[in-house]
Amino acid sequence: MRPETAPKARAVIEAVLTEATAAGQGTVTERCDFSRAVLCNGLGQYEEALVAARAAVDYHPRMYLSAWAAVELLKAAIRAGRTAVAEDALHHVLEATVHLPNDAAQGIVARSRALMTTGERADGLYRDAIERLGRSLLRAMSSIVGARRGARWPRRAQSPALA
Repeated sequence: MRPETAPKARAVIEAVLTEATAAGQGTVTERCDFSRAVLCNGLGQYEEALVAARAAVDYHPRMYLSAWAAVELLKAAIRAGRTAVAEDALHHVLEATVHLPNDAAQGIVARSRALMTTGERADGLYRDAIERLGRSLLRAMSSIVGARRGARWPRRAQSPALA
């Protein structure tokens, strides 16, 4: 997303959230929280992304969207230096994917573990994520992981919290 379009996206999310909250449409508010987490992570606003992702994860912890929100929570927590929150989010991702041996799920797991790791181990996990996601219906995500891996490598080598 281009930064100049972020205010419009944020306004749409907030408008839908206000209306859904007033109407008691909880699953819509969950989707708004997830959307805000994705937006804020993309903009580098990790504390706000963390709050939004946490709300989406906690709404229905066993539902499908919660696992995706946990991925965003993990990313936000790592970037914000909140290791304990990141560990909880990783646990949620692992729990959601434990019975899914497909490349998409296991690619997300590898990428999630890579965010929590440094050095050669992280590099291997990122490669695994790129390979698995490239074979799945989430092919576009393999490009994102590859680009992020390259862009974040020098800082990630020092500390996973800075990745």
